[in-house]
Amino acid sequence: MEDPYVESVRKKLLERSRVGMAKYGVDLTRPDLDTLDWLIHAQEEAMDMSNYLEVLIQREQQRILLTDVMTTIDEVTDANSILN
Repeated sequence: MEDPYVESVRKKLLERSRVGMAKYGVDLTRPDLDTLDWLIHAQEEAMDMSNYLEVLIQREQQRILLTDVMTTIDEVTDANSILN
């Protein structure tokens, strides 16, 4: 039995490899990059990921805040209807 999440990642990795080959004409066996080059590339990718995560975190925080505000409004509205 295959894990559907692992299979999804596998397919995406293969597609990313194909796109990279078409765009740059080289695969990851390229001899022109040394260890430091690879580390710098990895760091740059990690920084991009950190930015993407920050966007998602802030959006989720805003969604939670809005949900909390809407819940409070509903509770106040319900309390007011009981009092009236």
